[in-house]
Amino acid sequence: MLKNLSILLLVAVSGATVAYYLNLPLPFFLGPAISVMLLSFSGFTFKIPEIVWTTTRVVIGIYLASKLSPSIVNDVIKWSGSFIMQFFMIFISIFLLSLFYRRFCNFDLPTSISSSTPGGATAVFLISEDLGKIDVRKHFITHLSRMFFIVTILPFSIQYYLGDNSYVYKKEIYFDLSQFVLILVVSLTSVLVLKKIKSPSPYFLGPVIGCGALYVSGFTKIVFPDIGLNICLLIIGSFIGSRFQNYKIKDFFLNLKFSIVGIILIFLITIIFAYLSHLIFDLDFLALIISYCPGGIYEMTGMALAFNYEPDFVLAHHVIRLFTIMFCMPFVMKYAFSKS
Repeated sequence: MLKNLSILLLVAVSGATVAYYLNLPLPFFLGPAISVMLLSFSGFTFKIPEIVWTTTRVVIGIYLASKLSPSIVNDVIKWSGSFIMQFFMIFISIFLLSLFYRRFCNFDLPTSISSSTPGGATAVFLISEDLGKIDVRKHFITHLSRMFFIVTILPFSIQYYLGDNSYVYKKEIYFDLSQFVLILVVSLTSVLVLKKIKSPSPYFLGPVIGCGALYVSGFTKIVFPDIGLNICLLIIGSFIGSRFQNYKIKDFFLNLKFSIVGIILIFLITIIFAYLSHLIFDLDFLALIISYCPGGIYEMTGMALAFNYEPDFVLAHHVIRLFTIMFCMPFVMKYAFSKS
């Protein structure tokens, strides 16, 4: 176990180092994602300890909370039109992608719908397990390949959109021990409360909600250094790469015959809805793209944090997307199984 973890750490850090010296966008994220994915395809088996993954979700939640400010209440009201647009985008995406998977890829109805949800692969799988059986292999490899392409292509697109120097920023670090202790206590308490009420993603949403309340109310103003965020990005990248274990590289490429079309479809739908929201509600187009892209809540919010590009806006949209999927998909999947 320790030997495998050491190899995993070496591969992830090496990938991050190479990506950094190649001047890739988000090197601490893309480098480990690609290098660990290749390690997974080689047949090497490993598991990221649960305590590491849990801590990462808590820390990334705290970092995101630190980006919230008292103006967030008014901002959420201002963004409500975009939330509604996102709601329609989710179900149009599911309808069009599931139609494609059924017509051209020979997916059954429940699997085609579960594979078409914009994010929430694990949550939708667990919901499906309570109602019937989907093709688990098709479901996960479709979601994984889509997410992998999105989180590898999008950083380059963001960097190109922003230009070479636009996303580089400086910040003054501020630390206070008593406020830091308060943040830890509130974070852990919020996690326990959300676990008690069986909320999705309690280790992430707990700190976001609890610490976010501290920042919005002005109780704390701590500004954290980037090193913690970079470590979290490295772990998230490694986690994405590790999801390709038990898949052979030939399966990955065979899957591309329908994944590529699905990825193009979801990108087109995302761009169309982002542009409509930009025109109708006068919101930032790039922020809408990051918010609407189904790359996973940890990955997309971490990306917004790393670029320091509208992280509060992106966070709000991905939280809304997560709860929309969690609340609506049981009814959608129940209908799919009844029709199948």
